[in-house]
Amino acid sequence: MIGQIFHKLQRINPWHFVWFGIVSSELLTALISTIISYLLWGNITNQVLLIGSVDAFIVSLIVVWIIVYFTNKHAAELTDLNNHLQNEINMRKQTDETLKESEKRIRLLTDVAFDGIAVSENLFFLEATNKFASMFGCAPSEIVGRHMSDLIAPEYLEEVIQAISNGYDRPYETVGIRKDGKRFHLEVCGKSFLYQNRALRISAVRDITERKEMLEMILQAKADWEESFNTINDAITVHDKDFNIIRANRAAEELLGLPCLTITRQKCYESYHGRGCPPGDCPSCQVLATGKASTTEIFESHLKKHLEIKVLPRLDNSGNLIGLIHLVRDITERKLAEEELKRSLSLLQATLESTADGILVVDSSGKFSGYNARFVELWRLPEEILASRDDQRALDYVLDQLKDPNGFLDKVQRLYAHPDETSFDILEFSDGRVFERYSQSQRLEGKTVGRVWSFRDISQRKKTEEALFEQQSFSSTLIQNSATAAFVLDKMHRIMIWNKACEELTGYSERDMISTNNQWKAFYNSQRPTVADIILNNEIERMPLLYKNYSRSSLNPQGIRAEGWFKNLGGKDRYLVFEASPIYNSKGDLIAAIETLQDISESKRLEEQLRQSQKIEAVGQLAGGVAHDFNNIISAIVGYAHLALMKLPENDMIRGNLEQILQASDRATTLTQSLLSFSRKQVINPMPNNLNDIVKRQEKFLLRLIREDIEITTTCAAVDLTIFADSGQIEQVLMNLVTNARDAMPEGGHISLRTETMHMDEKFIEAHGYGKQGKYALLLVSDTGEGMDEKTRVRIFEPFFTTKEQGKGTGLGLSMVYGIVKQHDGFINVYSEPGRGTTFKIYLPLFKRVVDKDQEETKLAPVKGGSELILVAEDDVALRKLASAVLRSYGYSVVEAIDGEDAVMKFGKSKDDVQLVILDGIMPKKNGKEAYEEILTMNPSIKTIFVSGYAEDIISKEGLLEPGINFLLKPLAPSAMLRKVREMLDA
Repeated sequence: MIGQIFHKLQRINPWHFVWFGIVSSELLTALISTIISYLLWGNITNQVLLIGSVDAFIVSLIVVWIIVYFTNKHAAELTDLNNHLQNEINMRKQTDETLKESEKRIRLLTDVAFDGIAVSENLFFLEATNKFASMFGCAPSEIVGRHMSDLIAPEYLEEVIQAISNGYDRPYETVGIRKDGKRFHLEVCGKSFLYQNRALRISAVRDITERKEMLEMILQAKADWEESFNTINDAITVHDKDFNIIRANRAAEELLGLPCLTITRQKCYESYHGRGCPPGDCPSCQVLATGKASTTEIFESHLKKHLEIKVLPRLDNSGNLIGLIHLVRDITERKLAEEELKRSLSLLQATLESTADGILVVDSSGKFSGYNARFVELWRLPEEILASRDDQRALDYVLDQLKDPNGFLDKVQRLYAHPDETSFDILEFSDGRVFERYSQSQRLEGKTVGRVWSFRDISQRKKTEEALFEQQSFSSTLIQNSATAAFVLDKMHRIMIWNKACEELTGYSERDMISTNNQWKAFYNSQRPTVADIILNNEIERMPLLYKNYSRSSLNPQGIRAEGWFKNLGGKDRYLVFEASPIYNSKGDLIAAIETLQDISESKRLEEQLRQSQKIEAVGQLAGGVAHDFNNIISAIVGYAHLALMKLPENDMIRGNLEQILQASDRATTLTQSLLSFSRKQVINPMPNNLNDIVKRQEKFLLRLIREDIEITTTCAAVDLTIFADSGQIEQVLMNLVTNARDAMPEGGHISLRTETMHMDEKFIEAHGYGKQGKYALLLVSDTGEGMDEKTRVRIFEPFFTTKEQGKGTGLGLSMVYGIVKQHDGFINVYSEPGRGTTFKIYLPLFKRVVDKDQEETKLAPVKGGSELILVAEDDVALRKLASAVLRSYGYSVVEAIDGEDAVMKFGKSKDDVQLVILDGIMPKKNGKEAYEEILTMNPSIKTIFVSGYAEDIISKEGLLEPGINFLLKPLAPSAMLRKVREMLDA
C-alpha cells in the first residue's frame, strides 16, 4: 500500500483485500485517516498476523506510531513497545525470507507442471500459476481477484459451484472461456482446506481439448468402421483360436439366419456347418495349421447354399496368430447359373451335332469360334485349316468347288462389311451338289460379335423337284382343263397350279397366285392354313380349330374332307366342299398337296330349306299336340276353379288362392299360343373374326332397331379380340339383346355396348359355377331399363319363356342367344335388379394362335393377402357371404353390412380401424354413392371400391360413379377382387 499520510492511497496490492476486508476500489477512495481509525478500533494484531507479510506489518507499525504520536501519552511504554516491535520486525524479516525462498521453489515447481494451479476463496481467485493463466489467455495478474464466472462457461458454472460447495475432490470435466472468448475443455481436480480460519480451495486444471477432440475422432472412426463393417455385402465373422465367433456383421446375420448375439455364442463350425466339431476339410483348421490365408468353395447342406469361404489369419503386433477372420460369400445363384450354362452349352452342342445343317460361327476377327461335324462333312475341309480356325484360309480352299466362286466371295465380303444384314441364297457346286445358305449376325448384349452361317444340302430335293416338274407338265394339263376348281401346293407351300375353274370360283387369277403362298387370301380375311397346307404340315389335329365340319376323305384315306360357308367368295356367298390329298414321289416322300373345291351352295340351300321345313313341321306337330293336351288340363283347372269360386262366400280367404290359380292359367294359355309361333333357323359358319369389327359393323343396323328416345354407345377394346365364331350368329345375338333392351325402356333410356378381355381362372369358376380356364373376349350389353327380379332372371334363357304381352314375343329370343353362345363354346350371364336396368355378359374364347414365346403375355402376379380390417356392404346375402369368405381366407378381417344405411352405421363404430370400404353400387335405403358420401364426412381419406353389375358408363350416366373412384364390375373373379384390394391398400 503506497500513499501519503492524511491523504488518499495511491496504489494497493491484492493482499490488502484480505487484510482490510475491503475491495481495492473502496480502499483507493478512502483517506488514510479513515483506514487508521478502522485499524485502531479493529483487532490490529489479528490483522497483522492474517496478512503474513513484512510490508503489511510495517504499515501496521507506522499506523501504531501515528496513533501514539497523536495521543501524546504513555511515552515510556512507547519506547519499550518500539524495542519489542524492532525485535519482532527482525524475526518477521527472517521468517519472511525463509517463506519467500520456499514460495519461490514451490512457484517454480507449479510453473513447470503440466497442470495449472490456482487458489480461490468464495469463488474469487487469490493466486494463479503462469500455466493456469496461459490456459485462459491471460497473465496471472489478470486472474487474481476475478470471479469464477469470468472463466467458466455459463451453462457449466452451476455444476462447478456445486462441486466446490460440496468439497468434491475427484476430477471432473467442464468448459472454460479464454480471454478471446473461445471455449476449451478442462479437467479440474480441487481440494478445499482451512488456512488461518479461512476456507480456501486449491484447484489443479488441465486443458483436455485435444484429448476430447482425439476421443471424438476415435469414436467417429469406430462408428465409421462399424458402419463399413455392416455394409459389406459379404458375411464377415471374427474368431479366436478356439473357433469361437467373437464378432459378426449384418451380412453374416442374413446368411446364417441368426441374430448377432446368437452367432457370437457359437463356434464357427456350429454356425456354418451345423456340426459339433470341425469337418475334415475345414478351412479354419488349415489356416490355424499353416498360418496362411485359404479360399475354398463348399456346399453347406445345413444352410442349403453354395459358399465361397476365405479364411485370413489374425496376428497381434508381434506377428503371433491370435485368431481368424472369415469372409463368406453366398455363391448359390452363381453356381446355379454355371450349371445352367453348362447344361445350355451341352444342349447347344448336342443340337448343333444332331442337326442336318452345317453350322459355322465366325467371330468379328475372322476366326472360327464354333462349327459342327456336318459343316466339315459338307465343305470337306482338311484338318490343318480347321486347326488354324482362319476363315480366310477356308474361303480360299472352297472356291474351286463352286460354279460361281466370284459371286460366292462377293456375297461373303458384302455380308462381313454389313454385319447386321441377314441373307439367304442357293449355292451350286461344280460336282452337281446344291446348298441352301443362310446367314445372320451373332449378337451378344445388343452388340454384333460375329456371324453365323448355316448350310443345307438340298441336292436330292432339287433332283426330286426337277422330276416332279417333268410330271407337272402332264398333270398340269389335266388339272387346268378340269371343271372342278383345284390348286396344287409344293412342299414349301408355294402354289404350283391354280386352274381356270379356281379362278372363276375365287376371282383370283393364276398370274397373281402362281409361285406365291397367298392361297389363304382367296378364302379368308386373315392368314390361316388351307386344308392342303394342313396336309403338307401334317397338322390334322388343327382341323377342329379351323373347320367345324371335317372328316377323312372317302376317296383317299390320307386325304381330308371339309365343308362350310364362305362369304363373298368370287362375289357371292358359297358353300364349298374341300378335298385335299398328299402327293408323293416314287420314293414315298411327300412333295406336294392338291386341293379340290366344289361349290354345292345351291344344293346346300335346298337341303337346309328342306331340313328347316321338316323341323318346323315337326315342332309344329309337337306344339299342336302339347297345346291341345295342355289346353285340356288348363280347361279343367279353370272350370273347377270357377265352380269353387261360385260356391265360396265373397269374404272367404280361399278365393284369393283360386284367383291366383286362374291368373296362372291365363299365363299358361298364353304360353301354349307362343309354342305355335316357333319357326326360326340360322346357318352356322365359324371362322376367326375380330369381335370389335362385328360390333362396329352391326352398330349402324342396331340404330334402326331403336327409337329416337333411346341412346346407344359403343366402346371397343384397344386390342383385337379374335374369336372363332360365325359373325352372323354374333350379329343375331346383338340384335336380340338390343331388341330386348329397347322393349325394356318404353320411356327411353341408354344402351351400352362394350368389349373387353378377361382371364377366367379357377376362383372365377368356383364362385360362379360355370366357365373354363383361359382367355376370353367379353361382350357387355347394358341398358337402363326396367330390369327384372331374381325369379325372372333365372328363367330368361328357357325356351319359350317370355315376359312380354301376347303377340309381342315368342319366348325364343334369349334362348337363341343362349344356344348361339353355347355353340361357340362360350358362357353368358345376366345381372339385373328391378328398376335398375340389365347387363348381359357374354364370354367367348379368344382364338388360339401360335405365337413366339417373347410375344406371350406376362402371367398375372400372384394373389396376396393381408391383415387389414375391411367393411363389405352388399344387400345380396349370397354375394356378401362369398366376398367375406374370400377376404377372410386371405387373412383380412371383415365387417359386413346388409345395406347402405347399415354400412354408414358400422363404419362410424369402427372408423379408426377400417382401412378399406367395398360398396355395392345399388343397395336398399342408401345406394353406394349416398353411403360413400356420408362415410367421407367421417374419414375423407378412406379408400373405397365400388362393385356393381352395371357397366361403368351406365353408372356414370346415373351419377353413381365419379372420376377417381375405383370400380369393379359384377360378376368378378375372387382373384380380381383380392388384387384390387391389395392394390388399394398398398397405394
